Amino acid sequence: MTLIYYIIFIFLSIFHKQLCLELTSTINDFNDPLILTPLIKKGNISYAQNAAKVKPLMGDINSYAGFFTVDKRYNSNLFFWFFPTANKNKNSPLILWLNGGPGVTSMVGLFEGHGPYYLAENGTLIYRKHNWVSDHSVIYIDNPVGTGFSFSDPEGISRTQADVAKNLYAGLVQFFELFPEYRSNSFFVAGESYAGKYVPALCYEIHMKNSKAEFKINLIGLAIASGYSDPKHMIEGIGEYYYQMGFIDQNEKVFYNNFSKIICDLIDKKLWLSAKNKMTELHFKFLDLSGFSSFYNILKYEHYSPFEKLDKFMQKDVVKKSLHVGNKTFTSYSNDVMIAMSENVMISVKPMLEILLENYRVLYYYGQLDLITSYPLAVNVFNNLNWSGSGEYKNATRKKWFVKNTLAGYSKTVKNFTEVLVRNAGHLISSDQPIRALE
Repeated sequence: MTLIYYIIFIFLSIFHKQLCLELTSTINDFNDPLILTPLIKKGNISYAQNAAKVKPLMGDINSYAGFFTVDKRYNSNLFFWFFPTANKNKNSPLILWLNGGPGVTSMVGLFEGHGPYYLAENGTLIYRKHNWVSDHSVIYIDNPVGTGFSFSDPEGISRTQADVAKNLYAGLVQFFELFPEYRSNSFFVAGESYAGKYVPALCYEIHMKNSKAEFKINLIGLAIASGYSDPKHMIEGIGEYYYQMGFIDQNEKVFYNNFSKIICDLIDKKLWLSAKNKMTELHFKFLDLSGFSSFYNILKYEHYSPFEKLDKFMQKDVVKKSLHVGNKTFTSYSNDVMIAMSENVMISVKPMLEILLENYRVLYYYGQLDLITSYPLAVNVFNNLNWSGSGEYKNATRKKWFVKNTLAGYSKTVKNFTEVLVRNAGHLISSDQPIRALE
């Protein structure tokens, strides 16, 4: 018996040593990105969590980062940065945040919007007082693959909303395997601008998968800031809107109305790329007529972009080492992703949204000063939704919305649906009005 025990001991020692060597190689090779999928598949959850832990870039803010393989065929991997809530409440809601573009990193939402850090112009980090992590756990994912630190072979770059949703769902399943303690938390998907298409597409994917999958994601609702979800109905009234705002005159309004009709006809004919190119032409026409270089805020005619400072910061060796991204290059905005998604830009997610409205809480909020996804154009989208609350919505009364005894905007709620106009905010609501966005 002693000999048998000795043999077993030697075998287990060798196995443990080999396992440790594998894990050490996976965790400590700083030239390679930390791909957590193999560890998760082997059930080495505690090792994976420890490997993903981020050395705080400032203070004692707790976070995790790494990659999930979402399509092995094309080496497609999504980068995530996860911040557990600072309030230590294990039941706090969990939020997935996605930026738009297509091709814009979700690190814009983290650093420019509502994460615990703010990135100053000189590249230093500043603690953000009003941040979402104070009372929520938040996952930021660079989406689609090819955006930010996320990477893929060229064949794996997403071309449709279905591609995006499939990859995000695969990443989420792995997230809940890596952090099983969050499976019962209320889960929300949120995003901004073009993520007005990503968010409904992902939520619809979750909705469909939950009807069959053994593990069901506890999706409660979705929230979309400055959402671009239904291109046709946002374009229809654009000439009248610009005219009423004083940016174009009567003759130019006629041009806009005729041109937007051409775009809508192309959408009806499913000539997606032609419609997208015409829309781009229309946008440049506005910049030429108005003298603006940005659509983001009526009060700010000069263009502002955080991409340059964000690229410099994320490419620092200390940052890349802390986030376990190895030698991967960071891209704030991916033109490759934009080109790949071009034919999908003008396709509506309205049918998905109509199903989601019957099953989940849905919030859309828009800045009063936004020129690119303007509130009146969004209302046109809402008025054209076919769901059980559509008639009630059209007759519902808008209410004043106050934050800290100050008029923050106006809201309307019907059944599961709430729409909000945020005063004194442009396209980037969290940047312009952080307290109101947090509320």
